[in-house]
Amino acid sequence: MTALVTESDVMRTLDEGTYTMSELYELVAERAEIARDRGLEPPDARHRTDTIWRRRVRGVLQNLREKGSAQRVHTSMWVIRGPRRAPQQMLLLTPVGRPSDVELVVRDAALLLCTLDEPVDLVLCDPPYGLGRGSDPEATRFYRRDHTQVVPGYVDVPAEQYSEFTHEWVSAAAAALRPGGTLAAITGPQQAAIVQCAAEAAGLLWLNSVAAHRQFALRTTRKFACSHWTITMMCQGKLSSDRRVFNTPFDLPKARSDADYPLDWWPENGRADRPKLLRYDNSLPDKIVRRTIEACTERGQLVVDPCVGSGTSAIQAWQLGRRFIGGDVNPHAIRFTATRLLAEHAWPSERQLFPTNHRNGGSLLPQQTTPLDPGPDLLGQLEDPTERAVIEVTLDFIVMKGWLEEPDADLIGELRDLYAANPSVHVPMRFTGEVLHDSAQARPGQALAALYEQKYQERWEREDAERWDCACGFTFVLYPWSSSRVYFYTLREDGLFDAQVEKCPRCDRDLAKLRAERPGQLGFAF
Repeated sequence: MTALVTESDVMRTLDEGTYTMSELYELVAERAEIARDRGLEPPDARHRTDTIWRRRVRGVLQNLREKGSAQRVHTSMWVIRGPRRAPQQMLLLTPVGRPSDVELVVRDAALLLCTLDEPVDLVLCDPPYGLGRGSDPEATRFYRRDHTQVVPGYVDVPAEQYSEFTHEWVSAAAAALRPGGTLAAITGPQQAAIVQCAAEAAGLLWLNSVAAHRQFALRTTRKFACSHWTITMMCQGKLSSDRRVFNTPFDLPKARSDADYPLDWWPENGRADRPKLLRYDNSLPDKIVRRTIEACTERGQLVVDPCVGSGTSAIQAWQLGRRFIGGDVNPHAIRFTATRLLAEHAWPSERQLFPTNHRNGGSLLPQQTTPLDPGPDLLGQLEDPTERAVIEVTLDFIVMKGWLEEPDADLIGELRDLYAANPSVHVPMRFTGEVLHDSAQARPGQALAALYEQKYQERWEREDAERWDCACGFTFVLYPWSSSRVYFYTLREDGLFDAQVEKCPRCDRDLAKLRAERPGQLGFAF
């Protein structure tokens, strides 16, 4: 599946792409053999923060990983609290190379902002406009669309309550922001003044009011048609604070000298419609949301959208490597966001990178090989003579290359997993003690040793190699060739090295010069 056309596609994606908490703990209890007191009891529903729930999920998987019995997730999946058809909270498990955490929750905007566990770097919100959308047929009849393909449940705010509603969620956002953090509210011009007044009353300082061109403005006859969104940006603390982040979006026009010259007028923003696909009642173009996140945050920082709606902010934060928490009072919006991220963005790219996953051949939790008893005769416990011979030769190669002095049960377990996953090395062998000098006999073991080497090279590239962000937000991996020379590589979607570059493919900056200007960010001691 690559696109959501009907509500049935949403349901099918939920069935394929989610684990409920009860299913996850059943898998842990049945296969992982981990004793956890009260392990199957759900978290306290009255606990208003999410700390316990998230820590349980991550704690179980971390325990499995440390014990060597967990296989990495090779496709994104949601862990959900509540029934699959009506989840109340969702946490995204991402494959290797995806650093961002994404969490969705059915919750009121102000309540979500009041119950966060940590200070926020960017509160990005496209709140209701108070125009009667979603409930008043007279307000929606002007939009020429097939309403059978519109996600139901959009909740607007009555016009007479709009000021109170805005002051409530903006005050909560101001309290949630860290010093130097940013509030970015994307509204129509009519609502922008209310947002700015509410933010200033909450102690935030005005930063920018960006006008972003809107295609196909709704026609009016007795006033000028509104043809732009207003992005009201407010700062927590002093504007001169070193902690305030500002990056010039790379796709904005530059000065004649090719220097950055960011203006508060964005003329080219694309469209937000989804022809012939399931869509939300109110959506924003990807470019507006992406620029706002790029401008106000760095990779790994936390973005919160208390009115997530169609999920554009969640998708852009995920693609940019930002952590994300999104909420909405409409449970249909949460489901649509979750399934849209999986079906239309995560899965299409991951299927090309990872051939198997826990739904079509692999396992989310334990490896299915029988564990070995830690003893002197580890190889003697292998029942299959072909497997034993191939692994024995592989161990000789590993020791000969100096990768390991003495094999242990963990290493043999990893080799068994590689052996089971690669039928090409299932070749009968005659081990005589001189097999390393017999290329024909050594070939299966040599091939398994090469797979082992490749696995650990990939692990180093994904987990240990130093990541570094260009000023435009593009992420590179650094390879220290010597004490004075560093190579820059782009990253593939799976977190591995791609191509060596000297200039940023996004902003065309010279990376060596940029490195010289920002040496402290590299993490190397030279």
